[in-house]
Amino acid sequence: VPIYKIPFTFNLMHSWSHLSIIYGNEAGARIAFEDACLLILSTKYDGENVHGVRVKQGDGGIDIYVGYLGVGPVDVYQCKFFPGDLDASRQQQIRNSYHTASDNKNFELKSWTLCLPQDLSLSEASWFDGWASKQTNVQPKRLAPAQLMRWAEEAKLVNFIFRKTDSHKLDEILSLVRGNGKSEWALVVEEAEADCAKILMSLIRRHVDCLGGTSSHLTKLAV
Repeated sequence: VPIYKIPFTFNLMHSWSHLSIIYGNEAGARIAFEDACLLILSTKYDGENVHGVRVKQGDGGIDIYVGYLGVGPVDVYQCKFFPGDLDASRQQQIRNSYHTASDNKNFELKSWTLCLPQDLSLSEASWFDGWASKQTNVQPKRLAPAQLMRWAEEAKLVNFIFRKTDSHKLDEILSLVRGNGKSEWALVVEEAEADCAKILMSLIRRHVDCLGGTSSHLTKLAV
């Protein structure tokens, strides 16, 4: 039975962009990133009113808010899982999210912070800072990905967010299958392989019977 090595080391995975690898695609990573931000901010603002927003005909420019909507000023966090370049389309999405929140009449905006999975390039940062400085209501801010990771580490959420517990179990299983584990586990693996071999041989024999002995190479296997 071939054993395949994991193509990267889980224990070194401390990058938000790696969520795409863990969850298989960008859509899954986007949801995971938003969930991670909510978990982290809930811990960061422990004891305060922290909530995510379920999308229904738009989210009002809010992914996460701290405070009480319609009661007092709220801190708003907008999570954008944008790996790669911050092109014109993504820049427009950021502007739209900010203006949707800042122009919303249902709540008062205290702050608006953008959460991204990676640092911006020099030109991208220049665009954001220039655009942000021109906003007259509440000036948009960026939360550094490293700061978000630091908060996750302080809250002991990194293993959960990056599924490290599952990866450690997988590493242990692979180690056992390779024969580096305890003897009782090695015995279980051997028995499983033997059972699989029996099933395979049974299927080969049935196939040979159906062919009426016309395939000599299979006939030899079935003996």
